[in-house]
Amino acid sequence: MRWYRLRRHPFGFWLITFLLAGLTYAAVGRAFDEAGTWGSAVSVVVVRRALVVGSEVLAGDVTVASVPRSLVPPGAATGLDRVVGRVALAALSPGEVVLRRRLAPEGLVGVAALVPPGLRAVALPVGEDGLRVAVGDAVDVLATFELDAPPPTPAAAGPPAAAGSPGADPPAADPPASADPTGADPPAGANSPAGTDPTVLVAAGAPVVEVRPGAVTVAVPPAAAARLAFALARATLTLALTTRVSTGTVPVETRGEGGGR
Repeated sequence: MRWYRLRRHPFGFWLITFLLAGLTYAAVGRAFDEAGTWGSAVSVVVVRRALVVGSEVLAGDVTVASVPRSLVPPGAATGLDRVVGRVALAALSPGEVVLRRRLAPEGLVGVAALVPPGLRAVALPVGEDGLRVAVGDAVDVLATFELDAPPPTPAAAGPPAAAGSPGADPPAADPPASADPTGADPPAGANSPAGTDPTVLVAAGAPVVEVRPGAVTVAVPPAAAARLAFALARATLTLALTTRVSTGTVPVETRGEGGGR
């Protein structure tokens, strides 16, 4: 009935028609303007479920979504086949666009996937108490060496005793090996004289790549790996947390075999 009445008034009919056409034109114009501003949509891989450092990306963890080209960060993954099965090098949050640099190279799994190129993974023995660390943290490794004992007090002057008799000096023993069998120079302070600081920095900012009962594994340069091997045999090691980027921690305290307390 209302439509019939409207048709009997041509002016009102055409007025409404022109208004609707104008609104449609404005909406289409805004859509084109936004398309020009943000760019055309492209398909990228987006995180569906939160992933922690070291997690393998499964098919249900990610999906493909359309995102305006201007909002796509450089290095965004565009296909699920290039993401599924790889290991996350950083924590990934739901809705985040997956970047290729935040994933380990294809074919690497476990600890090997988390070791940066050029570094070495070194496992440190741990105790039950101490600092809590997790994969993705960065730590300084400190070594505390035993202080050398002070030299003995010289005996009173007198005639030398015959070899083998009471009071005679024992036969000279072979000097203790002070060189590091790894071929690396020992850390400065490894044989600190009495009164000096027995604790030295062995590795700085080492990323934690694995935490398991009894051991924590850090990635260090080759030279630092040799120093760590020397310190493990001679000192007590302590971890000092410098960066914390993940959760799910366990108690950790490193102890060297040679000078452990």
